[in-house]
Amino acid sequence: MIITKTVKQVYKGVVAMNKSKMNFSIILLLLLSLSYSVYCHINCPSKNNEEITFPLRTNGYPKNDIVLINGQVYPLKQFDFNTKKTITYKEIELKLNTSDNHVNIVLPQNLIAYEWHIEDKKGIHLFSYNILTLPIKKEHILCGEAPDLASFSFTISPEIKDVSFKLINTEEKGKTFYDKKEAYLLTIKIFRQ
Repeated sequence: MIITKTVKQVYKGVVAMNKSKMNFSIILLLLLSLSYSVYCHINCPSKNNEEITFPLRTNGYPKNDIVLINGQVYPLKQFDFNTKKTITYKEIELKLNTSDNHVNIVLPQNLIAYEWHIEDKKGIHLFSYNILTLPIKKEHILCGEAPDLASFSFTISPEIKDVSFKLINTEEKGKTFYDKKEAYLLTIKIFRQ
């Protein structure tokens, strides 16, 4: 009974509101929405849905001995997935201008049961992570091999000197980055110019 009276009073108050106040509220709401949209378009990083040009092997799979960093090709050590007991290490030096803080990295996924993970360190802000699956002709499909690329877009603060990536078996999911046993450890050393 009390709730019904309160609802009726609120309804009467809304109906009693004159048109100019409602029009002002609507206009204000539209201006705020437009301002926010413009702000996000200019300042907020967006997911990179554009097509990535990544070197391919003759069968259409991505080359597994390279990485793209900010559009530049860097060599990766070959990883022998048959041994699985040894860890492959690779260190790449990346030179950035002092004003640069944005990094795009595209890595070949290699095997279906493996995936790349980025280090979760203070000063690294990951804003986009995508798995891009390349179309493979039916006659070129390889058992167990993934035609996928892992794409990371992130910003780094000036004090960051390196960023690490681990290629891990999916059984390692749920563990912290440092507890995950990697098959491949890629470290990007950052030098400011």
